Amino acid sequence: MNALNAAGNPVMNLQRDVDAFTRGYIMAALWTEEDELKGKGWTALAPETLKKMMDDCAKFQRENKECLAGFNRSDEENGHDFWLTRNNHGAGFWDRYSNREKHFYDVGEALTEACKRFGETWIYLGDDGKIYSN
Repeated sequence: MNALNAAGNPVMNLQRDVDAFTRGYIMAALWTEEDELKGKGWTALAPETLKKMMDDCAKFQRENKECLAGFNRSDEENGHDFWLTRNNHGAGFWDRYSNREKHFYDVGEALTEACKRFGETWIYLGDDGKIYSN
């Protein structure tokens, strides 16, 4: 049974209620923006921010299912790389394998191109202490 918050609504559990890809994505977002977020964690995500993150991750996974399956990394690592790559953080799908590992290198390049189609996004701490995205 889910725990309830003060308003009587179920409390989400990141490990139980979110798939590994999305969990990796969320954790990467929080990690890259930790200074801006002033120690706030995933429980501070505004509902609309969490929904956008979950929707983006689901769409990316759906549209890139074959590439992700052939990339030889965990779902959580792939989610992490989705955040890093789409936001140009200097690491991500494109740098996980050298061109000596041709198949994985090519898949990483294809996933990088897919990230570009999603565009950049960022998160920030609102005046109400909730985390929002653009």
